[in-house]
Amino acid sequence: DAVRSENAIDYVGDSYTSFGNDGQHLNSSVNYSGNRAVRDEVANALYNASDHLPVYAEFEISATDRIGPDYRPQKFALYQNYPNPFNSSTTLEYFVPTKGEVEVNIYNLTGNIVTTIQRHHNSSGQYSLNWDPKDENGNYLSSGIYFYQIRFSDYSSQMRKMILMK
Repeated sequence: DAVRSENAIDYVGDSYTSFGNDGQHLNSSVNYSGNRAVRDEVANALYNASDHLPVYAEFEISATDRIGPDYRPQKFALYQNYPNPFNSSTTLEYFVPTKGEVEVNIYNLTGNIVTTIQRHHNSSGQYSLNWDPKDENGNYLSSGIYFYQIRFSDYSSQMRKMILMK
């Protein structure tokens, strides 16, 4: 109810997830005795790194004056993947204001391309891609930090960070 307002933003029931928590110790520190979600070393590292656990929740926007079938973005935009952190798959979303070539690359921490998940011509509009964390050879990637970059018509490029947790 905290997000419910005249703007029609609604929490999707049962979508709240607390990462690093075994579900029985909500609002307790992650290294509280008996946490079975992660090993003690990981729990202590999470506790020492932050006093907050990462959380994920879904929301629905049922009405807005900016989004609709006739809405066209004014400029190229890349949004944060969701969910993030993720484990089995994640969604990448972007907007292109005009038609043009779009290339989507995934990079590891050393800056090497892990895979190219899209390379083709898009019309103007909103696009979303679902990505399973695999490299060019179809091998699943290990847990870690990755970056995704979308290049639009050789002159616009944006990059964001994502976290793969297994």
